[in-house]
Amino acid sequence: MSLTTHSQTMAEKPTSDNSDTKDALDGVLPLSYRVVTRDSEKQDALHLVADSIAQQRQTASAAIIFNPLCLAGLLATCAGVYRQYQYAGYGTVLTMLCGVVIVYLSFVRFYTSRYLEQAEKFRWKEWITGPDGKEDVIISAFFGEELIGTLVLRLKGDKLNKKKGSAQASTDGQGIIRAWTTKLRYRGKGVGSDLLHFAVQTTYRAFGSSASVEFAADHANSANPLPDMFLRPFKRRQEKADKALKQALKDQGNPK
Repeated sequence: MSLTTHSQTMAEKPTSDNSDTKDALDGVLPLSYRVVTRDSEKQDALHLVADSIAQQRQTASAAIIFNPLCLAGLLATCAGVYRQYQYAGYGTVLTMLCGVVIVYLSFVRFYTSRYLEQAEKFRWKEWITGPDGKEDVIISAFFGEELIGTLVLRLKGDKLNKKKGSAQASTDGQGIIRAWTTKLRYRGKGVGSDLLHFAVQTTYRAFGSSASVEFAADHANSANPLPDMFLRPFKRRQEKADKALKQALKDQGNPK
């Protein structure tokens, strides 16, 4: 399955022949999207996925630190420490309170370290290889030569049969998105949305417009080793991702 390379610049060039304007745009890097096929490019793309797994630690840490129950426990402990050492002097009280906060943050750091362990155990070659031995389609975004986003798509079903100019669409074809991420500084700039659009197009080329496109239940960022009470930020992210995919399907004329 091939995807036609799509390129655009970060700023549209005007039609004016003004030399100053042309000089100003000479350094503008192109933004392009394509399916990566070389192992070195696949490894770089999946390294970005592993980074996104590790970066979940920051979200998890914030969810624990600012959880109302955890904060209540911290405040109760601080109140107990103050009550115990209030006559020992302000220096002692301040030292003990700082110690409580340090222990609290250290526990959060230790508790969320499992995200780093998941990222370290991520084996990209095995992960993108399906049960049939075929590798997933990896669509990547490049800003100049820098890889800034990637999407891993698994195609399941019988592909289009093209004979004598006619095509019979598969009724049970599926495009399953197993990973979808961009570098931190490029998030919120439309790169992720473009990747979803290309995933939908790639699926439709393989199976026809009746095929479904959805996120895998066990996608790369689905494993959360935290109790449900801390998972609200992750659920909001998943809801936003589902909404973005729904919009991509709608833009392709298939509002599923």
